Amino acid sequence: VASNFEEKELWFSKLKMCSCDPAGRLTVRPTPRVASPVSPGTPASTLRGQVGGAASPVAPPPPPPPALPAGWVELTDSRSGRRYYFNSAIQKTQWERPTA
Repeated sequence: VASNFEEKELWFSKLKMCSCDPAGRLTVRPTPRVASPVSPGTPASTLRGQVGGAASPVAPPPPPPPALPAGWVELTDSRSGRRYYFNSAIQKTQWERPTA
């Protein structure tokens, strides 16, 4: 049966940036800095998603949703965090985004 210390040491060693001493105190090692292989003058837009020194293409952001029909507003439910829609002219509330 592994001791509590051995279980913690095994779990934290898997993180490769933490270790646990015999008293059970956690030690976090700083993350090593790696020199960037990017040459000066490289546009910043090509650096997103860079893995292992190779720049991957950056997908354009999705287009914004169409404007809400007149009278509708988008709100956020404080309990769930979900967006909902309210039209004060017709006193209607709904979860689905209204269309024309």
